[in-house]
Amino acid sequence: MRSEKFTITGIANAETASSVIFQSTESERKRLKGVYLTVSAYQANQVKIYKNQEAIQDLYDYLLDTHEQDATAAYYPSTNKMHFIPMDEEAPVGTQFKVTLVCGGNLTTLYGAWVYESNA
Repeated sequence: MRSEKFTITGIANAETASSVIFQSTESERKRLKGVYLTVSAYQANQVKIYKNQEAIQDLYDYLLDTHEQDATAAYYPSTNKMHFIPMDEEAPVGTQFKVTLVCGGNLTTLYGAWVYESNA
């Protein structure tokens, strides 16, 4: 198994894509096993995962884990939020997967990592 990390810094009232697009090449065929995601804060923003131009996942940030600390107590890791979204998808050459962050007026930063198998 291999992984490739990415970060998306949200922009107000916009959909921002990760600069790391997951795809195979002729020399390295890949199989996407899933993606790890966490957000800097809960702001009711959306996280979307695309396969080419089709959104195959559309999630609120509330469903993901965060490392945010609140003002009243120390942060305790979640036991019921998503950390890993399984995908198990072939990535033929020409197919692209990307993650986007759709922010409203309140910004969030998204941290993630593609997890995949490679024939290289």
